[in-house]
Amino acid sequence: IKQIWIPSNHLLSAILFSCELANVSTEKIQKKIRKVPHGVDLNLFKPEPKPEKFTFICNKGFRNLYDRGGIQHAVKAFCSEFKPGEAKMLVKLNPAYLVPQQALQYMLSQMNLGDTFQDVKFGTERVLMEMMGKVYNSGHVFVSPTGGEAFNMPVLEGMACGLPAIATGFGGHLDYMNEENGWLIDYDLREVRNELLYEGISWAKVRMGHLRALMRQAFNNFEQVREKGIKAIETANEWTWEKSAEKATKFLAELK
Repeated sequence: IKQIWIPSNHLLSAILFSCELANVSTEKIQKKIRKVPHGVDLNLFKPEPKPEKFTFICNKGFRNLYDRGGIQHAVKAFCSEFKPGEAKMLVKLNPAYLVPQQALQYMLSQMNLGDTFQDVKFGTERVLMEMMGKVYNSGHVFVSPTGGEAFNMPVLEGMACGLPAIATGFGGHLDYMNEENGWLIDYDLREVRNELLYEGISWAKVRMGHLRALMRQAFNNFEQVREKGIKAIETANEWTWEKSAEKATKFLAELK
């Protein structure tokens, strides 16, 4: 292997940590690594008029109450922080996870979400990529209390649509997301115990009090949301697939 392509500094850290555990030379591996980030199609993801009612947006898979994507934390924080009718939340679930509707309803019933749950709408149908921009533009702030991501493309797609993100301060999105174009959630690292595939590693567990406080802060400060949204668009403009292709082309030339 002459090159190893990765999308983020977070994944670089994970690879080097794995090498240390396996007693593999990190120096040899690091020389082969090239960072080729993912990108966003600005023709599909761009700002459009937002709804009148303040709405939080999520877009992720959701398989169980321990899921890495953190949908359970976003919904719980929303229902705990807001009164019925105060705001809305739209949760777009990735159908690739194939969670049956009955299983989804059962999981939600275990969370004791209260009356505010009536303001949470779930979308489980397949949506063409060409239409996803409209999904993001159905809200004002993107919420991603994830346990860990190699890049977190939904955050970048939302930013391109003018949505600042409330996201965990841990993961690949830290390459392009910061306190100027969003809000970072405090977290604690916890060893994974409920997923056989990930046992032995640690995920971030967001501090729910801080997540709730940031959601309330965004709700109460629409001008701040607008300002961070402008910064989010500016950032997304620098993280396009065209720029990713330029880096890929450069690294391919090294192999000739």
